[in-house]
Amino acid sequence: MKKHLKGQPIFQLIDRNKFNALVKKWDMDKWVQSFSTWEMTQALICCFVMRIESFREVEATLKIPDSTFGDSLRGRSHGFFQELCDLILLEIRAKTECHKNKTGVLYNGPYKPTNKKDRKKDIKLRHVIYRDPTSQKIFHFICSDSKISGQSIADIYKRRWAVELLFRWLKGHLNIRRLPTKTPNSIKTQLAVAVLVQLLLQLKKILDQFNGTLWELLRSIRTGLNYKILTASGAPPGCRWNPSPEASLTS
Repeated sequence: MKKHLKGQPIFQLIDRNKFNALVKKWDMDKWVQSFSTWEMTQALICCFVMRIESFREVEATLKIPDSTFGDSLRGRSHGFFQELCDLILLEIRAKTECHKNKTGVLYNGPYKPTNKKDRKKDIKLRHVIYRDPTSQKIFHFICSDSKISGQSIADIYKRRWAVELLFRWLKGHLNIRRLPTKTPNSIKTQLAVAVLVQLLLQLKKILDQFNGTLWELLRSIRTGLNYKILTASGAPPGCRWNPSPEASLTS
């Protein structure tokens, strides 16, 4: 990846050489005349970041005909975008590998019920106590698997919870509840790009050393884009978002 400049747009965080190699691997631009996979990817990222939620809005804002946009979602393989997410995830892991802490397993042994009735039952369960290295929170896991390690059990639960948090974030901030097209391939493509946006935000947060949350980073990007749109449209005199000297005097 080329040298990062603080404040770069998130779509510039994608390594173009790796992207092009992936396009070639999946044969994504075969028979494509004008709407390349690169432009399609950038358009989808813009849709999620700016909350452009319909084909008509895409055509009006990004100047891409709704038929062209719809055909690309239906026809181009979602597997490409999933592999693109893997590439960004590798970048994130490379940046954070040095910050890994030691194991967080504090206890790994038999579960001892506190209830008297449960003590009489002949049920053998396992109790794993785990301290998360990042948040320092302590978690208690009760399971019946006696073969895998305590760290593996903690990792499985952690990944499962991370998936729940990811979908809650995508629903709340990228509005994946409402997608403009409903064919299986297009849905998988849009969900993959939504995950891609979240990963790019994570990468930008690391590279920019941004201290806030991912939502605060996304909100700052949206705010900046909206302000540029408002000021470029010629705000009426007297409005505080008008960049003219008269507006600054009234603020």
